[in-house]
Amino acid sequence: VLAGTVDYGYVPPEDAKSASATLKARGYSLHSWVQWGIDWFPLDYANPTVGPIFKQLYFRQALQHVVNQPQYVTKLLDGYAYPTYGPVPLRPQSPDVSSYERSNPYPYSLAQARSLLTAHGWQLNPGKVMQCVDPGTGPSQCGANIAKSETLAFTMLYASGSSALALEMSTLQSSAAQVGIRITLDSSTGGGVIGTIFGCNPSKPSTCSWEMGDASVNGFAWTYSPDYYPT
Repeated sequence: VLAGTVDYGYVPPEDAKSASATLKARGYSLHSWVQWGIDWFPLDYANPTVGPIFKQLYFRQALQHVVNQPQYVTKLLDGYAYPTYGPVPLRPQSPDVSSYERSNPYPYSLAQARSLLTAHGWQLNPGKVMQCVDPGTGPSQCGANIAKSETLAFTMLYASGSSALALEMSTLQSSAAQVGIRITLDSSTGGGVIGTIFGCNPSKPSTCSWEMGDASVNGFAWTYSPDYYPT
């Protein structure tokens, strides 16, 4: 595109702002391309160590509260993105989005994330990581199959090749650390991430050694187009 050898091309979101003036000077007009899709990253429920933690609704709610989507959109993607609050894309406008989803039920809130964890048997240890101090299945306990002294420490495998995704991961790591969730980042090729995740067979726990994974630049962004209705 910058070479001026094409009539129509694509610019990565993280480069759009810096390249805008140059592109316009060369006769191009720059427009957002709104995909009717969502972005997400999976958790390994079958992991024999951390899977029981991921199965706890309160933990997943706390984890969502440390994902600062507004910051990702404005600071890391220069506004060329929109939040994901559920399985139906928020843009373009659609009658298929429920009012509940549109309300952003789990907004960025470190206080709410911390409160959810401490209300379910977790406490910060000297290493500033949440540790289970009240194991069990009661409403204020850590949950089934979570041992006493288990910690909220995980590895996030993510796809390399996107500066925006790398910044999102480091921002997530920083936010999570503030509530006692330690995330160690590990980058690989998009194919490597997908291969590791889909190589997991829940009936064989030894094949499920990954914990969190994000290959959104290569495969974990779901686009409904061109079949906009359920199939």
